[in-house]
Amino acid sequence: MAKPVQIGDVRRMASDDLYAMLEKVVDAFQNLSKPYWILVIIKNKYQGPAAQSVSDGIETTEVRLPNKMIHNRIVAPLLSRPLVKQLGTMLWRVDNRTGEMELEYALPMDVPTLVEDSDNAGTVVEKVAQDARGVPLIWS
Repeated sequence: MAKPVQIGDVRRMASDDLYAMLEKVVDAFQNLSKPYWILVIIKNKYQGPAAQSVSDGIETTEVRLPNKMIHNRIVAPLLSRPLVKQLGTMLWRVDNRTGEMELEYALPMDVPTLVEDSDNAGTVVEKVAQDARGVPLIWS
């Protein structure tokens, strides 16, 4: 009988997938001599296939997917730091001259949930609280 997938396993798979995507971007822009930024936009729904050139020869088909899933979009290279932090995004700074890549911030989506499945449920995560400084609040 197969072992059930644990929340930690899913988190590890998601982070491995994100790091593989980031590695491809960094490899593609390894020739840039000045620092640049990578913006990762995280949504909890499918947003359709990524933009592609017709010359890529890649055909896409519509696929029915579950309502709950994480989908990452990568915007790169940004040659200047975005002026406003956005909820549901991560910003990475890459400097090819020094060979360093640093996570500048990671902000969660502002989506209330009924089920608290996080190890940090009900607590303030210090890194998120620090990263959220300067984020404009909009009340509706």
